[in-house]
Amino acid sequence: MRRLFKSRSFSFSFSQAVFSLSNFLLNLVLLRGLSPAEFGSASLALTFVYFVVAFQRSLVGDMMIVFASRSVSVAVSGVMVVAGVAAFASVGMTVAWALMPASIPIYLPLMAGLIVLQDGLRYAVASSGTAADLLRGDAVWIASSLAAAWLAVTGVQDTGTTILVWSVGASVTALLLLVQVRRASNGVDRRVGFFRFTGSLGLWNSGQFLVSNGTIQAALTATAIAVGSQDFAGYRAMQILLGPLLTAVLAFASPLLLWISKQGTDDWTAKHAVIGGGVLAVLMGAAGLVVLAASHSLILLVSGREYIQYSPLLLPGLVALVFVAANVPIASTFTSLGKGRVFFVTSVAVTVPASLVVVFSAYAVGIECAAWATAAQYGLIAGVCAYVLVRIHPSRPRDVDPR
Repeated sequence: MRRLFKSRSFSFSFSQAVFSLSNFLLNLVLLRGLSPAEFGSASLALTFVYFVVAFQRSLVGDMMIVFASRSVSVAVSGVMVVAGVAAFASVGMTVAWALMPASIPIYLPLMAGLIVLQDGLRYAVASSGTAADLLRGDAVWIASSLAAAWLAVTGVQDTGTTILVWSVGASVTALLLLVQVRRASNGVDRRVGFFRFTGSLGLWNSGQFLVSNGTIQAALTATAIAVGSQDFAGYRAMQILLGPLLTAVLAFASPLLLWISKQGTDDWTAKHAVIGGGVLAVLMGAAGLVVLAASHSLILLVSGREYIQYSPLLLPGLVALVFVAANVPIASTFTSLGKGRVFFVTSVAVTVPASLVVVFSAYAVGIECAAWATAAQYGLIAGVCAYVLVRIHPSRPRDVDPR
């Protein structure tokens, strides 16, 4: 048990779980404290922030997993990237602020900076430190998020005070992580540049993310404009109910990538990736059916009575989540094999036209049609990626010469 706690796999899994859970609780705080129109605008702004965080992970976080080495200055590179993308997060929120008619809370830029900062520092600590180093900061992060969520659900304090509690905990977390990063960087050889060491794979991965996920982000923004902040708030409220399941998927992604990278190209095949994706999809689907069965009670407890009318959006949201889960082992296999360019071409070729269909559905029909189009989009992405992986990678382990 002690060896598992100190392992890098546990560090990355724990890091992903804490980040996803804290953001789920933060969205719960905003959902309970803001009107539907305000929550729709704030949710759109936060999607830009999460986009920046995910880009940071594709450019640096995943490369830290695949190319883990004490000769690479991971701590320094993590801080550099955080500093660069934090400004981009603010720009994205400014764009969302201008696009949506309802006002966005003035404290949202502070929240955005804390989200980006602590996630970048968490990856740097997970790569160069130990699980115990992460635990010191994350204990504060989770405690403050739980306290803020409790205040929001019970209505003990106003939204401003609740956000202040969350912000204090997030600031202390960032400070503790920064101390650990500085301590770890003292023992790291900085002679090898991070991006030079990781080579073209990091560039292809980040490029794939920028084009594919950037297209999805643009489609999501256009959808919000098409349906209005009220309906977009309902769409996001139903996604929050599925948040714990998404947390489980994201928590599994980094340790799975680490594990696949250690297996080597001969032991981990396309067949394993497809089977793994199917198993993960079935697990998420079974858990999602429980959420659907209790949807009415969950909406009243978590979201509020005003969101009951948006319950039909839960099913397409669950379908999309199942396909996202199925694609996790497949995408990780592309990265571990160093097939960044193939994954880039495959993902972009599917995502761009499918995103246009999502936007058209939102403008022509409404939010429910757009939700189903999004589910179909993720299904198409998972299916095409699985097909391409099978074509370029053996379906069974290669024979090893006994000599």
